[in-house]
Amino acid sequence: YSVNNELLRDYFFEIQARDKIKVFEEIGRFKECTLSSFNRGGYWKTIHPHHLHPKWLLDDGFLLVSAQQTYMVTQLAESLIYQPRVCKIKQLGDAQECKYSENTREICFIGDSQIRHLAAAIYGIFQHNYTIFQSSRDKKTDKQVYLNDQMHYIVDNWVEMKFDDIQRQQIANCSIILLNFGQWHASYSTIPDLKRGPFTVSEYKALVQHTLQAYLKLIASSPTKLYFLGTMPFGQSSRLYLPNDHIEKDYRNDVILRAYNAVGMEVCHSLSSVRCMNLFEMGNVVRDLSYDLAHFKAPVGTQMALAVLTTLCNDQ
Repeated sequence: YSVNNELLRDYFFEIQARDKIKVFEEIGRFKECTLSSFNRGGYWKTIHPHHLHPKWLLDDGFLLVSAQQTYMVTQLAESLIYQPRVCKIKQLGDAQECKYSENTREICFIGDSQIRHLAAAIYGIFQHNYTIFQSSRDKKTDKQVYLNDQMHYIVDNWVEMKFDDIQRQQIANCSIILLNFGQWHASYSTIPDLKRGPFTVSEYKALVQHTLQAYLKLIASSPTKLYFLGTMPFGQSSRLYLPNDHIEKDYRNDVILRAYNAVGMEVCHSLSSVRCMNLFEMGNVVRDLSYDLAHFKAPVGTQMALAVLTTLCNDQ
C-alpha cells in the first residue's frame, strides 16, 4: 500500500504541475478584482502541489510546519490560490506593490479574532515576514497582534461601540475601516454577565442594520471608507452543541453562520455608502484547513488577505 500510495501521489503531483501552467494562463486573461467582481464568487486551485506533501500538511487537521522553516512556510502560503470567477487577486510576489494612497492615514481593523488574523496576514505581506503565516500543530489560538504604523486594531467582539465622541476620536485617523462580527453572536459565554446570545437570524440582521448606519453617521463628515466583511466562517462549523445547563451553547455551524452572512450582506448592499466584501464562501469551503479549528493562516488566511488588499488597491 505504501509503495502504491507513493506512486499515486507522484502521478497526482505531475498532473497538477502541468495544470499549474494552464491555471496561470487562465488567470492572466483577467483584470484585478474590484469589490463587485470579487463578490461574484470563485474557487480554489492547487498551484504548488509538491508543497502539500502529506507528511508536512495534516495531523488531525493541523498544519505541520516548523517556525524555523521559513522557506517552507512561504511555499505553503502559495500552495493554494483562490481564483475569483471573473477577476484575479494579487499574489505574494506582487502584493507588496499595493501601497496606500498619500491620503491614507490608517487602515483600521474592527471586530473579533477573525479580523485580527486578517490584520496579521496583511502585516506579514507588507513586512515580507512569512513566518506569521505559519500554522502550529498545537491547538492554541495565536493572539498576537501584528500592526505597522498605518494599521490599527480595535477589539469589538459584541459590537459594543457606543458611537459617541470617544469612538469618533478613536477612529479619527482611519481612512479605511474593515469591520466584521457575527461569530460571538452565534454562541455565548457560560459567565452569567456575558450571556448575550445566541442571536436569531432576525436579531443579527437588525444588529447589522443598526451598526452599519451608526458607523456611517460617525464618519459622515470624513472621507473614511467603511468596508463590511460580513460573518467569517468557523473552522469547526460542522459542530452544534445542543442547549444544556452545564456546557457552553455554541451555534457556530455552517447553517447559522451562512444565514448570518446572507442577511448581513443583504443589509450591506442596501446601504450605498458601505462597501461590502463577502469572504464567507471563500473560507467556508476550505474550513478544514483552519489551524486551530476556528481561524485561518496559510494558505487560506493568506489568500483572504491578498483578496482584501487587491480590492482596496483598486478602490482608491
